[in-house]
Amino acid sequence: MLATTSTLAFKFRDGVIVTADTAVSYGRLAMTKLNRIFVINNTIITFNGAVGDFLFVKKTLEAELEQDKRYVDSKGIFKLLQLFMYAKRSEAKPKFCSILVAGKDKHGNPFIGAITSKGVFWEDSAVASGFASHLVLPLLRDKNTEEMSLEEAKQFALEVNKVLVYKDCIASNKIQMAILNKTEKVEILNETVPTSWSIAHKFEEIKL
Repeated sequence: MLATTSTLAFKFRDGVIVTADTAVSYGRLAMTKLNRIFVINNTIITFNGAVGDFLFVKKTLEAELEQDKRYVDSKGIFKLLQLFMYAKRSEAKPKFCSILVAGKDKHGNPFIGAITSKGVFWEDSAVASGFASHLVLPLLRDKNTEEMSLEEAKQFALEVNKVLVYKDCIASNKIQMAILNKTEKVEILNETVPTSWSIAHKFEEIKL
């Protein structure tokens, strides 16, 4: 099973930021070229877990939106995904992925929500999945991110992703960063998290 690791999202002063690395693993094999951030109706969607399961969910969502024809905002997409995930869980055919949805509601207010593989869902000013829910979410909650400027938020996103690179053995320092701000248009950036392994023991310092 192709699997991915952490994702995270938080609000800043003018909108929302979502990040996900590009690593995907199959057992001990790994590559760092998978795009995990998608934009539908100006809504940012990302995931962690089984790649195939999420792609099935995404395909189902796109078919539903195509059939309906009406414009569905971020909260509507969030609800559609939640109902589908819960339905699959109830059929004893769960999709083994967690999904983060970010965007703006019909009133133009920033919105972030998370959905688990069992259809459990919640909204918050900061959410995370995978290892990030243990390692990074406390850092997001400790900061008043909603008062940050765009540049401050981007720098903070790189800093918390650095924690994941150091602590999660299958995480990559190649990340995607999606930003939705006052321009009302999603911008996706490819970033490299700066790291330094000089903190590790040098070879001659290793004690056996």
